[in-house]
Amino acid sequence: MKIVGHQARGFVAFYGFMIFIMFMVEIFFISSLLESSNPNIDSDVYYILLLPLGFIVTLILAIIYDLRKPYESIGYDDQYFYIFHRKKTITIPIKDVETILSRRDKSRGMTFTSGAVIFKTDNKNYKIRNISQCEDVVSTLHKIMKESVKERFDV
Repeated sequence: MKIVGHQARGFVAFYGFMIFIMFMVEIFFISSLLESSNPNIDSDVYYILLLPLGFIVTLILAIIYDLRKPYESIGYDDQYFYIFHRKKTITIPIKDVETILSRRDKSRGMTFTSGAVIFKTDNKNYKIRNISQCEDVVSTLHKIMKESVKERFDV
């Protein structure tokens, strides 16, 4: 079996940057709280301190969740395409695939090279998100499909 598609890992740097920013906001809140000389501080101020901490915990959990996904996401052999998930592998016969599409990720006018790969079959569609270089992966999968069809009908 050969591997074609890999998970994109660029989000880790973005999440790390966001965690750093939230730590800076938290330090600012704590330092301004310690510098204030008002002894009658409301409990609402302490809830404001919990907001950045909750955001930091959420980002850390998102990093852990995404890093636990298998790095190798799409593979193939002579007869099948394989989609690898955490606990299972989906096997799709190459002859059943009608088409394969890619959808690049977009954000506020920026288009990324990572995105989703979509396998369309007669009875079901399979969408694998966060694939690095998704358009290159789809062109490779199209070549594999053409070779498979050519081998089936060559006598």
